[in-house]
Order: sequence, then structure tokens, then C-alpha cells
Amino acid sequence: MSQQKVLFLLFAIYCTSGMSWKQIFTFSGVAVAGFLYLIYSQQEKILYLNETIPPKRTSENPAPYANPKQSGLDYEDVWFTTKDNHRLHAWWIPFTSRDDRTAPTLVFYHANAGNMGFRLPNLVAIHEKLNMNIFIISYRGYGESEGIPGEDGMKMDAVEGIQYLWTHKQNEMDAQKIFLFGRSLGGAVAVATAYALEHDQQLENAPRIAGLILENTFSSISDMVGKVFPFLDFAWIKKYMLRIHWRSIELIPSISSNLLFLACDHDEIVPHQQMVTLYEAAQQANTKQMFVIEGGTHNDGWMKGGDA
Repeated sequence: MSQQKVLFLLFAIYCTSGMSWKQIFTFSGVAVAGFLYLIYSQQEKILYLNETIPPKRTSENPAPYANPKQSGLDYEDVWFTTKDNHRLHAWWIPFTSRDDRTAPTLVFYHANAGNMGFRLPNLVAIHEKLNMNIFIISYRGYGESEGIPGEDGMKMDAVEGIQYLWTHKQNEMDAQKIFLFGRSLGGAVAVATAYALEHDQQLENAPRIAGLILENTFSSISDMVGKVFPFLDFAWIKKYMLRIHWRSIELIPSISSNLLFLACDHDEIVPHQQMVTLYEAAQQANTKQMFVIEGGTHNDGWMKGGDA
């Protein structure tokens, strides 16, 4: 809202409410402070919409969204416990026989709203068209997984999911063909995971990924403030207000894997330019490619992108 509009609103309140200017400014100050406190204290609930699309638990989803079997896919319920003692749920969906180690494996990091069951139509398409194993993780606080969503915890979930694959599924996959895929918030999770696998010395024995695929993800939460809350898009406000960061733009220049960017040019949630910025920043990538999905919006890129 422009300064002119704010002043006009205050003048209208002054003329119609009978309040003094001092009362108006006091009331306005309290209202703004309350709003800022709400934004500051509820950031996790604003970003991590783990209960927004009911039901919360994956097993309570209506068919065919409760499990892969309802869509005709063989699968295994996977449970693993993180270092901070949260029990997480995932699905392992093998491409063919469990003895076939030739198929590549896609680790799927989903977006911020709803549980992983609502991604099943996309998982079916990937499974049928790309001939891949799929491993999809339910972040802490999502679906059947324990805990409360948070940036540090979700980064831990993603890395430990890779470690689970490495230690429990070696006989069912080719460790040289592991690809990370992230959509929207999942893209930030995938970037953080790829960075950790390359640069965290504690993970030096973990498998190297074959590629990183990002779809309609953001450069950072700070950059998204201008889209979601443009009236708060000031450096000094964000410095003190933001507790969630997901700074993909700071990590991607140091990732040396093969990178594929899938960007919808009509994305109504994440500005398309943020994907362009990430692509341009990926200076150390072994290879990189940007595929623009013309006419695609934030959630339908996988349907409009075709088979190319």
C-alpha cells in the first residue's frame, strides 16, 4: 500500500471515527505491532501447511491417495528414526523386481501443502514414463511422521532419508543413479541435501547423487517476502523478522552435480525470475539445463510439460 493511500485511510478514520490524531496513531501502532508479532511467531504455520489440506494423516486420505497400492503400484512402507529421535514415514516404490539394480532412483521432496499421498498421480506418471524407483519422504510433522516442521529438522530428515537408502536399499538400486527432485519448498530441501552430500565431511561416505532436479522453487524465503507480503519487503524488517530462511541462492553456486531446472513461466506463487536466478547462480554445476514450461502454473507443470 502506498504512502498516499495510508495517509488517505488515516484521514478518513479521523473524519468518521471521532478519534483524535493521537488515538488514531496509537491504535494504528498497536495494530501494526500485533500484525508483525503474528507474522513473526506464526512463520512455521504460514509456510508449512501440513494440516491445511485435510486429512493430515496419509492413511486417512480418500482413495486413491492413501497409498501407492491403490494406484496399482508395488510399494513398501518405510520407517526410520532421525538423530533427534523423530520417527518418519516414507514410501519405497520399486520400478520392477526388487532384484533389478539397473533402474535409476528418484528421491522426491514434495511441496509445503498437504501430505505425500496427494502426490500419487505424479508418482504414477514418473513410475510409468521414466522407469525409475521412487523414494518419497514425509517430512516431520507431515502425514504419519512425528514432530513439528522446521527448517533445520527437515534438512536432517532429507539427509537421513538418503542415508537410509544407502544402508537399506543397496541391493535394490544402483547407487550411481540417485537423482534428487524437489518441487516448490521441496526444491529448497533438495538443494540443501545436495549441498550437504557434497560438503558435509560427516557425509563423505554417503553416495554421490547423479543429478538434481528443481521445479518451481524459490531462491530464498527472504526473496519470497516481496511476493507474499510486499509491504514487509525491506531489508531491515526481514533481518529481524525472518526465522526461516531456506537460502538456496547461497548454496547452489557450490553444487557440482548435474542440474535440471523445470520452470513454469506463469507460476502464480513463485516468481519465474527466481528460477532464472538460481539457474544463473549454478556456476559450478557439471551440466545444467533450464526447461521452461510455457503456460504452466505453480502446480501443473508436470501435467503441461509433456514428455520431453
